[in-house]
Amino acid sequence: MKRLTSSHSSVVARAVPFKPLLTPWRSYYWPYNEDFVPKGADTSRFQSSGSISVRRRVLQEYAFSPLFGARVPCCSLGSKKRAREMMCCKAEIRECLCQLLQLPSSSVCLGPLVQTKEMLLYKSGTPLSPPLGDSRCTKANSYGRRPIAAHTVVDVFLPEEMEPGEVMALGHFTQEKLRVALAEFLRPRGNDSNSSSVMDAGDPARVLVSRLGITYCEVPPHDESGFVFDMVGGAEVTEDEVERIAQRWQARLA
Repeated sequence: MKRLTSSHSSVVARAVPFKPLLTPWRSYYWPYNEDFVPKGADTSRFQSSGSISVRRRVLQEYAFSPLFGARVPCCSLGSKKRAREMMCCKAEIRECLCQLLQLPSSSVCLGPLVQTKEMLLYKSGTPLSPPLGDSRCTKANSYGRRPIAAHTVVDVFLPEEMEPGEVMALGHFTQEKLRVALAEFLRPRGNDSNSSSVMDAGDPARVLVSRLGITYCEVPPHDESGFVFDMVGGAEVTEDEVERIAQRWQARLA
């Protein structure tokens, strides 16, 4: 796979040749050789085909499939509760999010509940790695691990007709509202517990934190890298071939 880069990024790379650049964009890395066979290895009966051209066609089908253009969540919410406990309040979480974002009822969709894995030795970057909280919230020293922020994570999706920029802005809005509500919830309360409970009932963000147990919110990185597949497996792909692959996927999904 070959990714086209913009002229701006190439200028920045030439200006700072020896310093690594860190960007929040998503990227796709293909760690295999052009012929899809590791160096010094032969094809085996466990592979889909011993023919390079057949494997290239299979890769093309997935490279130009809707999988790479799947819906991006507005944000990801997390809770210290287990997935079994969160099942009964998914509808209430969805309604509170609609009120918070001032969207019509049932316009917010929640993805499946993902139960993270208990890790004695923490390993980041896996689909089941629990998200970590702020290191300032723990009394551990610099060698200690940051606290676990959530045991169950769920993605929040907005209507498909919304623009990506609007979805991202609403995600940051939700994150900021929940951050403020969580800070107020963790703040020691005095004798005004009754008045604070009344305020919680009228604020959807406070309801999500205090009653529904939301303790974590993350906005996914915005994909604006503008990648284009012009070559797959060292072979150029024409526009007609891309159109034929798209038609085949539409027929499969119909």
